[in-house]
Order: sequence, then structure tokens, then C-alpha cells
Amino acid sequence: MSLSHFLLVAALGSWPAGSAPKGSEAQAASAAAADAFREGCERGSLKLTPQRGRVLKDSDAAEFVNGFSWGRVVAERTVIQFTNPRSTYMAILQFRDVQPKGIARLCVLVSKVLTDEDASRALIETTPEIRPRQTWVPDMLIPEWTVDVPKQGYRKRMAVGHDGWTSLEVATYASAPGTPPPPARQP
Repeated sequence: MSLSHFLLVAALGSWPAGSAPKGSEAQAASAAAADAFREGCERGSLKLTPQRGRVLKDSDAAEFVNGFSWGRVVAERTVIQFTNPRSTYMAILQFRDVQPKGIARLCVLVSKVLTDEDASRALIETTPEIRPRQTWVPDMLIPEWTVDVPKQGYRKRMAVGHDGWTSLEVATYASAPGTPPPPARQP
């Protein structure tokens, strides 16, 4: 799964020198990215306007989104490119033919404007009192933190790349066979 974060981030392109927001502009951009994660990945009710961003066509979404499926059958896929906050993308995938306790829905936000502080807060603010488990993506030295709550039907993950990107993810587990995947998690 973590390789997919790397692939999505690679598609973001390089960060132009000197164009990163600074000061209160950076704080506002980070807060907007965290809010987009809460709306789209946690609540499942992202309000997307033309001023905020756009849904990419499959041809524009590129092959990097395929890294999220890792052998799973994708029933539905949506990729959003935000203009506010910029340098931020969201991928939402619904999987078909999911085994019980398998991942049925995945929502990932990848951003170059999201601060570690805002991402950490978004990772733990709606989870039970579970300490995030830290791991490393092998051979890439990318730190990630996971809060896994299978009894409540979801897993949250945060990863930080050394080239300035941060990703937040909510994976929703499937229930019994034949049962439709659960909706987005409500905080």
C-alpha cells in the first residue's frame, strides 16, 4: 500500500523552488488540505466546486492510481486535483469482490502543503485512544503511522515523504460476504 503513496506523489511533479506558501498562507493551505481529508475521506461528503478543484478524467489520472489497488478489482475510482489547496490530490477507490475483513474502500489525500502537525491531528482526532504504530516503507525510508481499528471497521494511515509530501489515508473494511461496503466513516 505504501508504494502507492510513492507512486501518487511521483505523479505530482516537482515542487517549484520558491513557490511554497509561507506564513499564514501556508497555515491556511495546510488547514484546507486537512479539511478536505476530513470531508472526503472521513465523512464521505466532499463539497467540490470549480474554485476548489476538479475530478480528473481517467486519462488524466494517470497510471499512478492503479498502485492503490494492488491486485484488487476496482469497482469505482475517483481522483480529485485540488486548486485550493494546491499541490493536493485525493483518490477514492471502491473495490469489488472483497473478502470479509478485506479493504472495501480506500480514500487517500496526498499533499505538499499539509503540515506534519495538521496531518497528525487529522490522523488521531477521531480515533479511539489507540497510539499510532510507526513503521517504515522498506527501501524507501518513508515513515508512516497507522491506527488500525478493525472492530469499528477502518484503518487510518499517515506517511511523510522526504521530498515534501504527506499522505493521509482511510481504509474501510468489508463486512460479511454479499454485504455492500460500508459508507465513509463518520467522526
